[in-house]
Amino acid sequence: MARTKKTSTVITGSRHRHAGMTAIKPDLDLGNGYSATTYEAEINETETILEKYNEKLSEIDGLRNEFLVKEKNLGETSKRILNAVAAIYGKDSIEYEKVGGVRTSLIKHHKKTKAA
Repeated sequence: MARTKKTSTVITGSRHRHAGMTAIKPDLDLGNGYSATTYEAEINETETILEKYNEKLSEIDGLRNEFLVKEKNLGETSKRILNAVAAIYGKDSIEYEKVGGVRTSLIKHHKKTKAA
């Protein structure tokens, strides 16, 4: 399942506010470091970081998918190895137990009791 990419309502709202500032005056300067130019630069920096974040999410999703495939293949290989050892040595052998199988002679079968 791919992760939803992040969007920012703050960036969208800031773009609208910046457009309003430039509609007043293209080089509007409100003092204290608040100008249309510095505001636009801050918006662009924030947007760049968001884009990088979303790219990393895509990379992580790709790695996750690759891992899931490899993990499934490894599980299948493990089952086949257990079955191969069972075919060669038998399911009641010590060798079968060594590779993680449960020897048939060690499996306890519970008798069904009749209700009175």
